[in-house]
Amino acid sequence: MERHCGMRFEKGQGAFFEMRVRKLCQARTLSPAELLARVDRGDPELTLRLAEAASTGYTELFREDEMFGSLERLVLPSLPAEGPLRLWSAASATGEEVYSLAICARESLGADASRINILGTDINDRSIGTAERGLYDAERLAGMTAARRAYFEEIFPGKFRVREAVRRLCTFRRFNLTQSDWPFERRFHVIFLRNVLYYFDEKVRAQVVERCYDATLPGGWLVMSYTEPTLGLETRWRPCEPALLRKA
Repeated sequence: MERHCGMRFEKGQGAFFEMRVRKLCQARTLSPAELLARVDRGDPELTLRLAEAASTGYTELFREDEMFGSLERLVLPSLPAEGPLRLWSAASATGEEVYSLAICARESLGADASRINILGTDINDRSIGTAERGLYDAERLAGMTAARRAYFEEIFPGKFRVREAVRRLCTFRRFNLTQSDWPFERRFHVIFLRNVLYYFDEKVRAQVVERCYDATLPGGWLVMSYTEPTLGLETRWRPCEPALLRKA
């Protein structure tokens, strides 16, 4: 995993990793040795499926709600008053973070939120498909205010879909943060890079954080998780608040 995907697993994650890999082997009728041999021979599809199987993909709506408070209080008011605004959720899993960003933008900017384009990317094709559908079980909305629940419509019992006014702000694509070329033609105003760096070793973490810097416009922001393992990384980003950095 580290050699082919830049993903690293500590000893305490061994049982979790083994369970996921064995499930993949069973689904493909392969032994672990056969799986390894095919990945080492450069099978791109199987390498992707291995990365998908080994990654957690867990997320939730308004995860670490304090960060969305910082988004409303500091980040959104600092963005240009005219022109399109580009935001990127770099590990969007099944889409909850992207839709949380879109809802937050609608709350803060009202009709002006139509200027916002939010890209959500993830290594997992299945997660991208779920995100594009924007359909979630009722328990995923638990704990949200009534005002925020209004951004979802119940399409059949227990299933809620993100309303079109929010979904039209969002686009989803498959993307691997460790790949050598980043295909973005335009830079971003805000990047959310949360709950993904712990998969990487220190060298890859530093590379991803610095490439986010290059992919951000001057004055842009990097929003991370309070638990991200960034201590000791040398970076050009300027810390502003816990888990919130800015490009000079």
